[in-house]
Amino acid sequence: MLLAASGGLGFASALALARENVQVCVSGSNSDRAADAARRIADDTGTTAVGLASDLSDPSNMNALLEATISALDGAPDILVLNHGGPPLRKALEVTGDELASHANMMMFSLIRMVQLVVPGMRERG
Repeated sequence: MLLAASGGLGFASALALARENVQVCVSGSNSDRAADAARRIADDTGTTAVGLASDLSDPSNMNALLEATISALDGAPDILVLNHGGPPLRKALEVTGDELASHANMMMFSLIRMVQLVVPGMRERG
């Protein structure tokens, strides 16, 4: 499972894993981009690739993303790649409190939540 992998380094990571015959689930904030990324990976590698939309700005969305991943790939993930889109480049004095909270959720709290959801199962499966 790769978070925020419809483009950039996340996509490159998903593609590299798929080239090693790893089934991948790529998430992105836009369902069309996530589906397109998965299609491109599957076309390139012949490996199962699924694209799912998920909003990292709300950590509670991680539960649904994990459930959708388990359903799509017929099992829990054994690899988790944490990634996120970065905030827009601006001066600190220009960032509002609401924007800061959203970026903290996206860049930290959602990622921590996904680790909490996925890692215990990984440990159990060895």
